[in-house]
Amino acid sequence: MKGYNKNVRPTEKSGDITQVDIKMTLTNLISLNEKEEALTTSVWIELQWCDYRLRWDQPPRSTLYGNITKPLRIPSKILWLPDIILENNVDGQFEVALYCNALVSPDGCVYWLPPAIYRSACPITVNYFPFDWQNCTMVFRSQTYSANEIDMVLKVEDNHTLEWVLLNILPRLLKMQMRPWTPNNDSTPEIRNREPLATDGNGIFLVPCRRRSSMTLITKAEEYAMKTARSELMFSRLKERNGLMKSVLEKLHDGLDGGTPEQLGISLAKASPEVKKCVASCKHIAETARQQSNFQNENEEWFLVARVIDRACFIVMASVFFIGTIGVFLMGHFNQPPSAPFPRDAKTYLPPINVLG
Repeated sequence: MKGYNKNVRPTEKSGDITQVDIKMTLTNLISLNEKEEALTTSVWIELQWCDYRLRWDQPPRSTLYGNITKPLRIPSKILWLPDIILENNVDGQFEVALYCNALVSPDGCVYWLPPAIYRSACPITVNYFPFDWQNCTMVFRSQTYSANEIDMVLKVEDNHTLEWVLLNILPRLLKMQMRPWTPNNDSTPEIRNREPLATDGNGIFLVPCRRRSSMTLITKAEEYAMKTARSELMFSRLKERNGLMKSVLEKLHDGLDGGTPEQLGISLAKASPEVKKCVASCKHIAETARQQSNFQNENEEWFLVARVIDRACFIVMASVFFIGTIGVFLMGHFNQPPSAPFPRDAKTYLPPINVLG
């Protein structure tokens, strides 16, 4: 390695282009972050080029190295490197993970296989989720040299099928563990019988009738001891309502059958305000009943219209959901990875896919 300068590109003439064969082997797909659109991979970068300054298969170097025919392992940091980096990285790590030794053949060809962990940008398209496929591209270029100085050639083995990685995201089933309910001794349910309110305080007093004066005491005691039941309030209200008709009949004296026509006219004249009130009340009741009947009929008609609209909307939405579901599954069925994933690469990496089969 005496007189070897690793900063000089290995070319015999100034206009020559150094050919660099590159190949990447995917060892592990670590993660694919859909939110950040970042792909993390662990790969091996295989690089091959020829350096005429490292040849020893011709004299006088062949005799100088003792006719060694096997490749030599030389530290890569003392050799010329093409400085191949990942252009579309998202973490700023351009270099490889480990600068391992390089194999140098007697003809001067260098074989270098360093490992690397790359975090590259990967746009995520979720139009056909969950039947989508993602195309993550890794762009490599030389950081130091241009296309007029080195020629990067993608090396692909013959009869080698490209691996397609299928990412299945399995849903996690969240199970909620519920403790069995055990009743406490302090919270035992109690069943209680409620006594009717109408019987509270009511009773039957059986007293021997020895003195007539004692009956007045019983009556007085009943007024203080007995309470009026809530169910009896309705009957008191009925009595008050019927009192209007009673007052009218009392004003009619002997009724409609008894007395002379003059007496009947006088009685009707006295009872006319109460009769007018009764007639007005009857008219109000009849009008209210009629309005309520009309309102109920109108409500039934609107209920019928709403029922028809509800059925029509249900049929339309069911049809849309059914057609949409079939469309989603059909789009997922026809959304297959292309056999030629790279636009400028004429080679097909997958056999033709029959989507109808």
